[in-house]
Amino acid sequence: IENPDSPEAEVYWIMIEEIVSKIGRYDDLIALSQNIIAQNPRNKILQAYAQGQIVQSYIKQGKISRAEQEVKKLGMVTDWLLIGPFDNTGKSGFKKVYLPEEEIDLQKIYTGKDSIQIKWFQPRKTNLSGFINFDAFLYPHNWSVGYALTYVYSPKERAVIFKVGADDAVKVWLNDQVVIEQDLYRKAVIDQEIVPVWLGEGWNKILVKVCEKEDSWGFYFRITDLEGELIEDLEFDTEFKEITEVEKV
Repeated sequence: IENPDSPEAEVYWIMIEEIVSKIGRYDDLIALSQNIIAQNPRNKILQAYAQGQIVQSYIKQGKISRAEQEVKKLGMVTDWLLIGPFDNTGKSGFKKVYLPEEEIDLQKIYTGKDSIQIKWFQPRKTNLSGFINFDAFLYPHNWSVGYALTYVYSPKERAVIFKVGADDAVKVWLNDQVVIEQDLYRKAVIDQEIVPVWLGEGWNKILVKVCEKEDSWGFYFRITDLEGELIEDLEFDTEFKEITEVEKV
């Protein structure tokens, strides 16, 4: 990649990683990714793609401890409660308002897709890459809607950036206000959707809705400062919290 600051660099990078990973040259891909990161401190999106590929390459090599070390550099949010599936027949679920959008009752049993009885639960283990894999926890997978819930504590009011990659259509609420709404069916890539938001001092609620057609289903979620750097003093919890009154979103 001759000019990593170019917007086209992100597209070319995804093409390169797909080709190299298909032929199994993971050491070469790790070296290339490390080089991209070292030579390109300004393009935070490209850096995140490269760091994510380092993690995936170590996972595919079976080097789990190295993958665990590297994924920390991405700051993926992995503490979530999940509920689903709800129905998404004909891609109808994106605009449909299911009860988790209207109320949060962690003890209540809801009627989901195909009259299945469902409730909020916490996955015992999440994907090492930071991908919240609905396929692993919600069934049936196809033509379905799933939700994820967490709370983030900020010791002060601040502007931050939500960075989300989802497979497929995704909607995100912060303190009951929609901040991301993308009705597209596509493969999840780190940092597909980037939006500045305002966290209040104290606890803030994050709700994610992902609508699935077929195949892979889930999302990546990160929070950075406005410069794209990780924020060390944020805390995450899945227990119900009274949320902060926020004036800005």
